[in-house]
Amino acid sequence: MSIRTSFTLAAVLAAASVPALAFADSSGAPGYVTSLTVNTKSSDSVGSYRGSVRIREGAEPGSPNREYRWGGTICSGRDLADGDVVLLTEALRGRSDTQIVPRYKMGQAGARCLVSFTLQEPVFTDAKPQ
Repeated sequence: MSIRTSFTLAAVLAAASVPALAFADSSGAPGYVTSLTVNTKSSDSVGSYRGSVRIREGAEPGSPNREYRWGGTICSGRDLADGDVVLLTEALRGRSDTQIVPRYKMGQAGARCLVSFTLQEPVFTDAKPQ
């Protein structure tokens, strides 16, 4: 194999790997579910997004809240199954005992589109959320 062929092959392989890195899941900060919105088929918002979850990133009352959405045109192709929504509901009910670590991809207009999440026992060393 010539040097030119080797160089071309290396350039093609490097270019092919860039999109995979650019679209990898990002991890959000661990936190607690503070609210859950589900837009039903009759909602005016269902076309934009199917639902959203707000996560308080920390245990302190003043910790920032971050919204993660799924479905609709804002998060096209990033929908949650009904069972996933049930798990988020349970995390909301037991928020002082259940910490969530969201994983997301960027959607339209800078929205964070929830693509997966981990529910776990709290790992914060400070107080539980109130």
